[in-house]
Amino acid sequence: FAGDDSRIDLESVDLTELFVKMRAAGEISQQALCAAFLAHPLLALVLEQEGEEEATDFILAALIEYRQWATDSDDEAAALAWIESPAFQADYVAASQALTNTQA
Repeated sequence: FAGDDSRIDLESVDLTELFVKMRAAGEISQQALCAAFLAHPLLALVLEQEGEEEATDFILAALIEYRQWATDSDDEAAALAWIESPAFQADYVAASQALTNTQA
């Protein structure tokens, strides 16, 4: 795969545009923030190129990076606690289900 330039480099991808959309959606609700994240075409590309396990790792890393960016903090533990909170989990699942229903 090394010579395939169409593959995205997950380490160097700039997520700022996505983060700006997520922050704007987050002003509506946390579920809207999750929906903005899940609907971004990059996630489908990562899933297609890397498979489910790598995509899950990417999603977690991107959400941690977003939270650190949005809160202007380097506290990875706090970002992870936010992601693992029952409220975030519920909003993430609801956004995922809503997105799945609109694609069906």
